[in-house]
Amino acid sequence: MILFVIKAGRAAALKALHFTYGKSSPVVASRGSFFLPLTIFILLSITFILTEFHSIADAREINVPDDYSAIQSAIDSAVSGDTILVREGIYSENLSVDKPLSLLSIVGAERTHVEANEAERPVIILRATEGVTIRGFTFKGSNAAGIFLYNVSAANINGNIATGNHTGIRLEHSTGNTVTSNTTIENMEGITLAHSNKNTLNDNIASNNSEKGILLYYSNDNSISKNTTNDNLWNGITLWSSHRNSVSDNVSVQNTYAIVVSDSKDNLLSGNREMRRIYYLLPVVLIYIAALLYLIEKKLFFLYYSRKSKGRQA
Repeated sequence: MILFVIKAGRAAALKALHFTYGKSSPVVASRGSFFLPLTIFILLSITFILTEFHSIADAREINVPDDYSAIQSAIDSAVSGDTILVREGIYSENLSVDKPLSLLSIVGAERTHVEANEAERPVIILRATEGVTIRGFTFKGSNAAGIFLYNVSAANINGNIATGNHTGIRLEHSTGNTVTSNTTIENMEGITLAHSNKNTLNDNIASNNSEKGILLYYSNDNSISKNTTNDNLWNGITLWSSHRNSVSDNVSVQNTYAIVVSDSKDNLLSGNREMRRIYYLLPVVLIYIAALLYLIEKKLFFLYYSRKSKGRQA
């Protein structure tokens, strides 16, 4: 019914437009020439409102595994604006999303796992789309990435865990996305931005990775704030050939280097808590040196007084 009204409204608007401005109908200064444009405006406005309402009314919820046993099957059947709700469990899949939708777990990341069926592909890839929400999953087992955004804008990646991947979360050629409250641990790299601008990374954990916690290269005008990047083998946060980024209120301790900025200009660093791994080791080293010096000194005193005692006896 709504669709019929939309079509009728469009037809009426076009008819009125043709009547007013068509070649066969000269425009004359009359009351009709005033009211017809107003009528066109009203009809087009009503059509626009009904179109938006029709789009909202068509949005639906899809449940996995109730409606579809596989998450990808639910994604394939979804249309723009749909929400896919996934029950707890372990799903062996590689997921691909190319339309605006919401993919949400019902019970959260700790009990809803998606493991790569093909290790050479990302566990989930968002490609050439916008407005996607991914929330509440554990993504693991990819030699590429747990979560990969390629040419994506206005996505919301929230409350996920990415572990056991080459890269936990990777954004490439992507703009204006929000990555918040995710945990990326025990990957090679935690979170990587490549050729990606104006994104927000906030309140994430990127720790215990075998190389870097957060890495930006050729990425500008991003906001990196209130993240925790601890116990990574190399750097906590790295900016390489990246400009005008804001890096604030992050915690980066027990890495080889805390925050590294290379070949980058006009970045703002403020309020970060940094401490290199060597500073944690330094007290231990000093205690060891002190103990060693004590033993050497004790040995020297023993030798000295032993010789002196022998001299008196002689």
